Amino acid sequence: MLQEKLGDEFAYSEYYNNGKALENSPEITAQKTHDFDLDCPKQPEYIHIVQCRVVEDCIKSWEILDANFPNKQKHYGDFVSKWIVAPVPNRLIVYYHDLLESTDEWVNTVISCIK
Repeated sequence: MLQEKLGDEFAYSEYYNNGKALENSPEITAQKTHDFDLDCPKQPEYIHIVQCRVVEDCIKSWEILDANFPNKQKHYGDFVSKWIVAPVPNRLIVYYHDLLESTDEWVNTVISCIK
């Protein structure tokens, strides 16, 4: 969605898929991660756009991705504690159901945040 609106102004790497580190690649403007291992650092020099789903939708999504977590509910709780509840500098939370219901509004909000 962001790529469609921003074109060449926006390029991202996927951290979990041999992505380039942001600081080593000036052409990369964002880095995507699912933070499956909950080891992605909270870096105050970056903007963190955190997309969150309700627990049931998240678990369904993980099953589609074939993510193997022994306790999916606990992992979800740990993710929410880390990225939603705890303080995170420069964070924008985007709830997936809001994104689906008001796509243009949320895409514009994200663009405003990263520009």
